[in-house]
Amino acid sequence: MPERPVGPRRNGSHGAASVPARGSLLHRHFIDYHVEELEDSETVVRLVRDAAGGAVGADSFAAAMRLSSVDLWVSGLSDGPPVLLDYVFDPDLSDQILAVKLTRDRTVVSVDWES
Repeated sequence: MPERPVGPRRNGSHGAASVPARGSLLHRHFIDYHVEELEDSETVVRLVRDAAGGAVGADSFAAAMRLSSVDLWVSGLSDGPPVLLDYVFDPDLSDQILAVKLTRDRTVVSVDWES
């Protein structure tokens, strides 16, 4: 899957839905983990209901995630990408993070599951 720039949604917010949610970028295991571990969460109950017996979709799961932090690295002080966006699903119930690393031109370099 080719890398795509990430930017704000049309409504101006920067929720996780602005992160490419298809293909390998949004880990299926990350979704399944949260659906299984947080089965009593109101958000999980809604997502499962909306999936109507199928698997919770990556796009709907990503839309339920929230941006928790933005790290900007000064050029020359780090060999890695200069932007890191941390997304969380339900920070009151889970400490798991989806870390999105971007280049200056907003191209996604990687999406990593962290805790």
